[in-house]
Amino acid sequence: MLKNPLGYLAYLLLRNDIGWKMLSDDEKRMVIEANRKHNVHRPDYSNPELYGINRHTGGENWDNFQLRQDDIRAQTLLSLLNDKKPAKVLEVGPGAGFHTRLICEHNTVREYTAVDIGQAFLDYLSPKLEKIKEQKNLKYNLVLGEITEINLTEKFDFIVLLSTVHHIPNRMELFKKLNNMLVDGGFIFCFEPSHYLPRILNLIKKCIFSGYLRKEFYLKNISTHHMCSLGEYRQITGQMKNLKIEKTFYKLPKKIEKFKWLFRSGALFSNEIGVIFKKAG
Repeated sequence: MLKNPLGYLAYLLLRNDIGWKMLSDDEKRMVIEANRKHNVHRPDYSNPELYGINRHTGGENWDNFQLRQDDIRAQTLLSLLNDKKPAKVLEVGPGAGFHTRLICEHNTVREYTAVDIGQAFLDYLSPKLEKIKEQKNLKYNLVLGEITEINLTEKFDFIVLLSTVHHIPNRMELFKKLNNMLVDGGFIFCFEPSHYLPRILNLIKKCIFSGYLRKEFYLKNISTHHMCSLGEYRQITGQMKNLKIEKTFYKLPKKIEKFKWLFRSGALFSNEIGVIFKKAG
């Protein structure tokens, strides 16, 4: 499928779970390896202080307080922490700790575990978490590796993935893993770029004007960061009897935000989707 332009175009435009099923085992391995390389060797991934600096002044890192005040993901996370009052939290893909700080400084959180494939991110977080440990006796554990490949024996009451799921294409495997690490009555919170009209139109534009369908380009850039959709999340929870979607919300692009009253849910025109999952118990 990925060895010809039309197949690659279909993979880009289809919902992730549908496109993933159409790939051969070799193609799946190729996508996973491309994602791994991209997420470790990109300049702002190997130097955490640069992370997000092309999007926001000061970057999306542990020390950027001002940005957190206006960030919908951060504000939603803080609201959930206040509401759910978790004690043991797992964060998958903490990156440069932009949201990690909110979690670890929250008064109910006593144990924190982070899983990331980037050693540079974990090295960056370690001294910062050590300071919080001294302040509030926080227990923390930093784990290097792919979340779908590691084995953690702990159970968590709150699992956080912010701008992380879209890096992981084998999502049924991901959520089975997360569900096994969640206590009964626990929650998973995801907030991700969404795969709706803004994303699809942007992909079409890049295919036409930016050479995305040139074989010499896409075979080297197969890491597509396939974005997320409610349909895929429903398909995943539909196969898990004890994991349900509790709440969904969408973020619209700034250009159409002022017209949101025209849309019933905003899903089709969104560029980000937030989902809260709850495990029965």
